[in-house]
Amino acid sequence: MTENSLSCYLCKTMKRISLIVPMYKVEAYLDRCLRSCLSQDIPEEDYEILAVDDQSPDSSAAIAASIAASHPCIRVLRQGHAGLSAARNLGLRNACSTCLSPSIGILMCASAAARHVSE
Repeated sequence: MTENSLSCYLCKTMKRISLIVPMYKVEAYLDRCLRSCLSQDIPEEDYEILAVDDQSPDSSAAIAASIAASHPCIRVLRQGHAGLSAARNLGLRNACSTCLSPSIGILMCASAAARHVSE
């Protein structure tokens, strides 16, 4: 079993899309960001939000955990401070979908990206 399939097994179901939100010193706008992600036009069971704590010194992880407590589509992942790219990569490794958003505002569908690369 690969690491990604193990992650999907643990979250029980494949999602249509995974939103990856790296967190480092973002407490001032994290609540608004997560609530914006939650207000999309698709049902929560069709997507997941991976909030990745990059050992932020502020209360970002606590804010994400508080919101996640009432929204099962949010998973809070934690890592030692390794930077934005490492946080995104942790989110990618734990994603349970075929469509990924490695940063808010940029949507990359794996199949579309593969077609673009092969053209």
